[in-house]
Order: sequence, then C-alpha cells, then structure tokens
Amino acid sequence: MYRSTTASWPAVTPVAYAEGMSPELAGQADVEALWRAELRRRIDDVDSGRVQLVDHDETVRIARARLADLRARRSV
Repeated sequence: MYRSTTASWPAVTPVAYAEGMSPELAGQADVEALWRAELRRRIDDVDSGRVQLVDHDETVRIARARLADLRARRSV
C-alpha cells in the first residue's frame, strides 16, 4: 500500500516548475520533455520503494474518509 499518498507529490505542472525557475523560461518550456522527466521521477520513486502504489479500492476508501472528516469539521 502507498502510505505517503500522492499528496507528497507536487500539485503543479512541469510548466509551472520551469516558469518558477527562470522568467525567460516562462511559456518556452518543452512541455513534453518536462512531463517525461516528471513521469521518470515518479516511476523511480515507485521502483526504489520510496513510495508504494495503492489500488483503486483503497484510494477511494481513503478519499471518502478524508471527505467525511472535512464535512464533519465544517458542521461543528
């Protein structure tokens, strides 16, 4: 099971990385190459054991539990 969840992964796209690195890269990044690099990093994370995958049913269970917790906090 994947216990650190994908929440530990960046929520921004590779283009946002490039734009944040340097103003001259804004809008000029090779998006395909950036996505390849990001996918390679994620595959390496799985292959190295830094993260573990969670099957669909477990992912849905975790998501539903988190949503229920958020809803419960709002109703207090």
